[in-house]
Amino acid sequence: PEPVNHRRHDRGMRRAARKSRDGLAMILPSNLTGSIGRSLMIMGAGLLTLRVLDLLVDQDEQLY
Repeated sequence: PEPVNHRRHDRGMRRAARKSRDGLAMILPSNLTGSIGRSLMIMGAGLLTLRVLDLLVDQDEQLY
């Protein structure tokens, strides 16, 4: 364990990575994974709906 009064100074790539991460965290929404998951679920439901409707159409007119 590090002493309490010992301050860490990162340099080089670690500092650049930390600053980039902190900068992106301020811009991106906090629920990014939730919104990506929700979007994928909606797209999946849309694709399933399209496939079901496609099955009801004549064989010559099917898209997929």
